[in-house]
Formats: sequence, structure tokens, C-alpha cells
Amino acid sequence: MSSVDPELSAHGRAIIGLSGGAPAPGASVPHELTRAVAAHLSEIGEHIEQTVAAVHARLEELSASLDELARRVEPSPPASPAQAVGDEPRLRAVEMAVAGATRGEVDASLAGQLADPQRAALLDDLFGAGTPAGARLPWGRA
Repeated sequence: MSSVDPELSAHGRAIIGLSGGAPAPGASVPHELTRAVAAHLSEIGEHIEQTVAAVHARLEELSASLDELARRVEPSPPASPAQAVGDEPRLRAVEMAVAGATRGEVDASLAGQLADPQRAALLDDLFGAGTPAGARLPWGRA
């Protein structure tokens, strides 16, 4: 009985004490014992109701706190098309640009691998937005 509320355990012992011990199976139960059991069950019901109300109130508090935290957190901005490009095409574009290829040459090389918006975003990211097809990186070979 260690996990039972001590007060409830005391009531249980009192009920058994009224009858002089646990009633034998099939024996009639005195009215006093029936009333004591009913009172005990009523107390247990009240205890359960109080516990459920406390749990419900705490759940409401936690839910409100979670809602507040969700309002405070800003969603991450969506990935740009250049960030959505896989590692292999990006590495190839960087290697070509560093080796001295023009924006137009890199664009032509990636045409089979990437859609136009992804390619344009990657080239803008690498060479700068709005640069012409003949643009090279400043440290690339001429």
C-alpha cells in the first residue's frame, strides 16, 4: 500500500476494522460497513476529481506557454534556389569559376543538370547578381 494515499489507506483500514476483518465471500455486509465503503468511495471520487482538475489546469498553463513560445519563434526563411542546389553542381561551378571559366561557360556546363532558376541563382551567388555572360571571378585566370 505504499503507493496509495496514506489518508485513503487509513480509511480502508477503518472499514475493515468496522467489520472485524474482511468479510468472507458470500457473507452479508453490515449496513455500517456499506455506508463506510460508500463514504470512502465518495472521498476517492472527490480526490480523483480534484486531481483531474489540477492536471487540466496545469495542461492549460503549459498549452498557453507553448503557444506564446511558438509566437516568439520566427520561422526560418525559405532556402534560396542557390542553396537548394546539390553539392556536386555547386562544387563543379566553383571549380570552373576559380579555374577562370566565364559565367556563360559555367552556365552552359550546368545546363543539363539544373533548371534555369536554380542555375541563375547559383551563378548570381558565385559571380554576382546581374553579371554578364563574359564575367569571370577576379582571381580566375584570364
